[in-house]
Amino acid sequence: MQIQVITKNKIKQKEYLAAIQEYKKRLTPFTKIKLITPEEYIPDKRELVIEIRSFGETVSSEHFADSLKQHMLNGISAITFSLMPMPEAKETICISHMHMPEPLAVCVLHEQIYRSFMIIHHRTYHK
Repeated sequence: MQIQVITKNKIKQKEYLAAIQEYKKRLTPFTKIKLITPEEYIPDKRELVIEIRSFGETVSSEHFADSLKQHMLNGISAITFSLMPMPEAKETICISHMHMPEPLAVCVLHEQIYRSFMIIHHRTYHK
């Protein structure tokens, strides 16, 4: 599975970058994940695009994991999560109704992707 996360702007804050890098490292056995800007995005008809919004129905970690698993079982090999509106989006997910700065939302999304893969592979999440 190949995962991309589209952000409006490059993340510059060191503390957020460090947390994102840690989750990317932890995800290495399961998937490749790349953080990109809209200018770097190249649409692919075979990918699933999911918008991350601050409105709508929130989902549990278990539901999010099950959704990722079902997409993988159905042959989806690439998922792009976008923190901005995308005409190609087939799904919308709300990770929180609380307003948070984009770097924090990206960090939370990485953490939830990591948590999902741990749930899918029946591994302990908390150390």
